[in-house]
Formats: sequence, C-alpha cells, structure tokens
Amino acid sequence: MKIQPFLGTLSGKLGGLVASKNRAGAYLRKWVVPNNPGSSRQTEVRGFIATLSTAWRALIAVTRAEWENFAASHPVGGITLTGLQMYLRINLPLIDAGDARLTTPPEGLSGPEGGLAYVVTFTDASTLSIAVTGAIPSDCRLKLWGIQNLGAAQNKTRASAKLIGYTAVDPTSPIAMLLPIAQTDAYYLAVWFEWQDSLTGLITTDGSARVLYTAP
Repeated sequence: MKIQPFLGTLSGKLGGLVASKNRAGAYLRKWVVPNNPGSSRQTEVRGFIATLSTAWRALIAVTRAEWENFAASHPVGGITLTGLQMYLRINLPLIDAGDARLTTPPEGLSGPEGGLAYVVTFTDASTLSIAVTGAIPSDCRLKLWGIQNLGAAQNKTRASAKLIGYTAVDPTSPIAMLLPIAQTDAYYLAVWFEWQDSLTGLITTDGSARVLYTAP
C-alpha cells in the first residue's frame, strides 16, 4: 500500500504561494503568473486552497501550533512540512469529497487498510461496475482515477491519470461509477483505486486495473 498526496499533478494558489508536488507530497512555492490558467479541475483545486487559506487564518494560535508540532513529528518522505502545508495535505481531500475539514490534526498519517481485489467491467460505454472482494474499510470512499481510450500498445502511469470520481461513504459492492466521457470501442481503460477516509482525509492507493471495452 502506498499513501498518496491529494494534489497529484495539480496545483493551487494561496496568496503569493502555489501548492505543488514532489516525491514527498504537497508543498508550497512562490507563485508566478501562468500563461495558461489551467484546466477547470485546476481552477477547482485553487478554489479549495483559497477556502482553506481563509480557514487557516481563522485558527487560533494554539491550534496552528498543534499543526506545526504534528508536521514536525510526522515527516513525509523524509521531508518536514510546515503546519500550513500539513493542514492543506490533510484537508484538501476532505473538502474535495464534500466532507468536513479537520480543525485539529489527526492522530497519525496511516491511511485506510487496503489489500482488496477488484474486477472492473463495463455496464455500457459510460458506466463501470466494480466488484470488490474483501472488507471495505469503514467510513471510507472509493476514489477512482483513470485514463480512457488507450491503444493496446499504450502504457500510462498513475501520474497521467485524471480523477473519475468518488463513491459515497461505505459503498457496497458492486460499485457503479460514471465515466467523464464515453469509452471508445476496442480501446482500453486504465484505472487506479484509492480509499479515502472521510474523517481524516488520509488516502491509501490499493491497486489498478486495465480493461478493454467492446461495444455490444
């Protein structure tokens, strides 16, 4: 199992800083005006960061100190984040999924239990059915990333995937999931499965699948 940062390849502006990513996860760097304002998804994430920045400034000093202490005692990939960076890392997934943000830090950075098995089939060109074998972790959502319409020789990594969507909390198998666009006949879909804790925002990556769509 691998704990994944929320932002992936996305970024968002916070005052004079921008949220970005390295091998340790999300961090903040100096913002410069881009030539291209980015996709609607990037714009959405920037809105989340603006919301969280307002919430961070509203925290009392004692609570901000708790986040600073938590970040100092929980390095990510060998890198110590600031309290604000950790606050963003934890809360961005929560508000993206429509869950309540955390005012105080969680107990740790361990994500939900994984190790489940998945069988993905097409109900039609725009709908997936995901059969899950194993105990679905409590208070969690399935978060699905994917790359559509791949040729047989095309191999893409998780870094190129886009968010397909979330399930409700505590879904039951089989899980139905709508695709952003209709899948093309005789092309492949690659998907990656994540379980996101609705109470802490912590995420565990739990496998992938590659499925060929054949039109009826």
